[in-house]
Amino acid sequence: MKTVMFVALFMTSSLSADELPALPAFARVRAASQAHDGQAVAALKRFYEGRALIVGDFRSTNDALALADAIEAAGGRIDQIVNDRALVGFIPAAIDEFVRHAPGVRFFSRIPVVDLTAVPFNDDEGVRGAVRHFNRTLDGSVLRDLMTSEFLPPDRDVIVAPESSVPVVSTQDVHAQAAVRNVSMTGRIGITFHFVESNGAIDADEFTWTPADRGTIITRAQDGYDWWQSQANARGKSILYTIRFLSTPGNAQEYEPYEPIRHPVNHKSYLWVNPIMANFGYTMTDPDQEIQALRRVDAYNEALRATINAQATFSVFVIYNPSPAPTTHTDGFYTLTYFGGPWMDHPFRPGGYPTSSWGWVLAHEMAHVFWACDEYAPVCTTCSYCFPGQGPRPTTPNGNCDNPCNTTPTACIMRIVNPSQPVCSYTATQIGW
Repeated sequence: MKTVMFVALFMTSSLSADELPALPAFARVRAASQAHDGQAVAALKRFYEGRALIVGDFRSTNDALALADAIEAAGGRIDQIVNDRALVGFIPAAIDEFVRHAPGVRFFSRIPVVDLTAVPFNDDEGVRGAVRHFNRTLDGSVLRDLMTSEFLPPDRDVIVAPESSVPVVSTQDVHAQAAVRNVSMTGRIGITFHFVESNGAIDADEFTWTPADRGTIITRAQDGYDWWQSQANARGKSILYTIRFLSTPGNAQEYEPYEPIRHPVNHKSYLWVNPIMANFGYTMTDPDQEIQALRRVDAYNEALRATINAQATFSVFVIYNPSPAPTTHTDGFYTLTYFGGPWMDHPFRPGGYPTSSWGWVLAHEMAHVFWACDEYAPVCTTCSYCFPGQGPRPTTPNGNCDNPCNTTPTACIMRIVNPSQPVCSYTATQIGW
């Protein structure tokens, strides 16, 4: 049975109650006040110590990963590899010369990059985004944003993927029981951001991504996965994200015939996902169009997982809805994630909220990809697991639920997204920590 999880209204501190978009009455809730105790701020400050940027002409993903492994063996830590070109992480000063002269390395910096044209491959949007985010970490912008953000997570943001009754028909078809996907938010994790673009074949092509708006999303997305890495490091865990940002016209596979924001998304995003995956060569079929899309995205993600030897992979389909486009799909949903993966749909303007918070929303949704439950009313009604029988830890308690069953509530990204707070113990257990 297809299950939809209804959650509370997403709000940011930059909007007053009067400025919030009109959403159904049941979605309106009062945000509880949460103190900024700064634990996550301290973790992120430690995480950014010794930050360095590398840009290279690597022959393959494996060459970039080999450099990351060599840096780790020398006492460093690469946190992100972006488009197989840019590497960002902690580099001990003692190995600077080793890094500068490593095979493929064309650029190395510990200070903000003032002249982007001096960076090799600056025509690559992923590289430009990595440079901009690197600068934001050094000038304190990320920390300032973190300390002034607090909001409730997106409205109605989780669905459970149905399972196919059709047997596996090829080695490419890896659609499996949901418990297999994304067991733990640790180790190597691959993420593909698909900038969805209509080609006008069925719907009129109303909204075309601009390089500036793509750049905003690429830069802000890194706020979200940086936050998780800082939390992981504070708990003695490590994560290396291998990130791919794919957009047109360079990646023509991202063209599809619909204007997604003009359609429902709840169990309906197969409309644009199926043709995009077919463009990449994933053409397995199923009588159920949603399951067909799930099979295709699973296969796409699995190919990336095998390439980078990852513990987990998922995709993000970024829907373009610039003003004056609607801020929700026609069924009232905006950001929507399959519980445990394999993908999420995340609009440019989710529910009408500012793109400055895009990365923090992404961080919340990433927890759902790794089987974490929401913790706030009205959806959270029990301190038991939110979807019994689902995922790798189906009996894990959800003890920080906003419910009388919880007598010692605490701030958490799954309760009130206050990124200056650490992740709570219940969410940490649910994502495999």
